[in-house]
Amino acid sequence: VFALFLPVFTGITGSFAGIYSSEAIAHLHLFQLNPMLPRKTALTLLILSNPVQLILVLLIGFLNYGHVSLSFTFIFSYIVAENVQVLLLMALADLLIKLSWKFSIKPESNVPVLMSTLSDFSGTLVLVSVFYLLKQMGKLGIPAVKIVLNAAELVKEITTTLAATA
Repeated sequence: VFALFLPVFTGITGSFAGIYSSEAIAHLHLFQLNPMLPRKTALTLLILSNPVQLILVLLIGFLNYGHVSLSFTFIFSYIVAENVQVLLLMALADLLIKLSWKFSIKPESNVPVLMSTLSDFSGTLVLVSVFYLLKQMGKLGIPAVKIVLNAAELVKEITTTLAATA
């Protein structure tokens, strides 16, 4: 089940962060670090991301009827996590754009690639956290979560073993 939601979560949030970074880079080239336009763009994208995510989550639930049970708690947690992810990526985009500009590195060549990678990595972490917290609260009745949590425990055990032998 986690695998059903991960591409939607990371894909949509990464796309919105990519749009934001492109707009911020263009604005930087035109107006030199005026913070007002990127904030308006960020707010607009954040508002637009919620209905898009909600529609896609409901579509996943509809197409996988019987395999996925979408509770209000899950949907609410998912949307909150998505907002956190979008805000985190926009803040990272701002930081990377300004650092690139400061060190005379072309942000239009480097930031979108970094944002894509960071959106996949941080999106996976945020979504695993949502599944883990819901599982701990007993609000998630999805058997596939157990597989994800067992995989996380296995990675932790391997890391601990490797650290102990090093």
